[in-house]
Amino acid sequence: MHYEKNILRAFYTKNVMKKVYVMGVGSFLLIVLLFTSTLLTFVTPTSSLVIDESKDFAKRLPRISPSIEEKIKERAEPILKTIEEIKTGANYVKGERIIVFKPTLTREKADEIVRKVKPLSVKDVAILGRKGEEKIVKLLKFEDEEKAKQAEVELKKNQNVLYVARNFKVKAPPIRHEAFRGKPEVSPKAPTADPFRSYQWYLFKTKEDLAPIASTAPTVAVIDTGVQYDHEELIGKVILGYDYVDGDYDPYDEYGHGTAVAGIIAAKVNNAKGIAGISPRSMIYAIRVLDENGEGTFDDVMSGLIEACSVDSVKIINLSLGGYVDYESDEYLMFEDIIDLCVDQGKIVVSAAGNEDNLITYYYDDPFTPYYDLVPVPAAIPSSFTVAATDETDARTYFSNYGTNTLNYVDIAAPGFRILTLGIYNAYYVWYGGTSFSAPIVAAAAARVWGKNPTWNNLQVMDQLV
Repeated sequence: MHYEKNILRAFYTKNVMKKVYVMGVGSFLLIVLLFTSTLLTFVTPTSSLVIDESKDFAKRLPRISPSIEEKIKERAEPILKTIEEIKTGANYVKGERIIVFKPTLTREKADEIVRKVKPLSVKDVAILGRKGEEKIVKLLKFEDEEKAKQAEVELKKNQNVLYVARNFKVKAPPIRHEAFRGKPEVSPKAPTADPFRSYQWYLFKTKEDLAPIASTAPTVAVIDTGVQYDHEELIGKVILGYDYVDGDYDPYDEYGHGTAVAGIIAAKVNNAKGIAGISPRSMIYAIRVLDENGEGTFDDVMSGLIEACSVDSVKIINLSLGGYVDYESDEYLMFEDIIDLCVDQGKIVVSAAGNEDNLITYYYDDPFTPYYDLVPVPAAIPSSFTVAATDETDARTYFSNYGTNTLNYVDIAAPGFRILTLGIYNAYYVWYGGTSFSAPIVAAAAARVWGKNPTWNNLQVMDQLV
């Protein structure tokens, strides 16, 4: 497919050729000569650099080292998979629609409207909005996608219906991780110190290693894959919210992503074990909306957000998850309404920018006409506090999204490369990478700031961070 060639060409250009364009004329000529000699060495007389549509594009690239070529393919595969899902509609649950009614509509009237489109089942998702402006939200399930489309057309004709959205899939971005094999570093003068603290380079980058910790800090909601609340670094620090995957109040992590996020925020300090959380005085309010594969649906995320917004002690909400929707579609506007509601209620909603290096936006259709209408949510919601990832040199990581010229949705950047945090089961400490782990650094920093300035509001805290 043509977009597959575009993606691979993009990776090739970024990884092999981009240095040519930033050098002087002399260096440029030298590189051209070296590159030409390389081609003469590796390309046979019958080879051609003309694009042949019948062959795999990656095989037609000029010969480069196998390690670079493998990295190109490794990075391209998840991008291509996501684009294919979007193009085929596989990023939505077939036969389902979420309907939001206009404010003040009664339940009886809403139920009457729903009955007319004859869904197989109806689920009450949430009541959205302030008192006196409540909007009823329902999830409708139909026999198949065709019936759902017909119902969507009819529902949008009704003046009492605000949005009719497809139930899009959300996921924790693909996580880059490896086992931690570092040696504990315990000083005889500080035997209770966290033995792996010296490996947490991001503490020094965020200047939180030396800053005094306030006696209290706000609770941070982690809406994710759940949290392993019996981890040695989190025992007694996790409030159990609802598990929307299994339908109970036991949001135990079966994937690892949520536990890693929680550890960055609030792992215990000075307990002679493992790492140090950035805001160790904070409690974690765990809400599970993603399953054992790190995948979930928008209706559950919506319910989780409404739950977190309703808890007074929760001041900060971390969303290290997302999906792609069309900008200003009903799906986008519905998510925007929920984030706006949380912010209006005084919360800070921290979102991960995503790990696609903007390639889904730029190479969804054609490399010369970027498809700006396709955006990641919740990252691209204006009221979300969106975080990009940086490395040890404070440069943007090669994978981090960064907004676009038409929609610059990134608010702040934080470390997101080789982040040592908590693992699940027997892998108690693991290296992770991704904007998923930049977001909790910002969430924890916000908790620290708020703990020191308890009279501040959410906007003042965010202003202090940027």
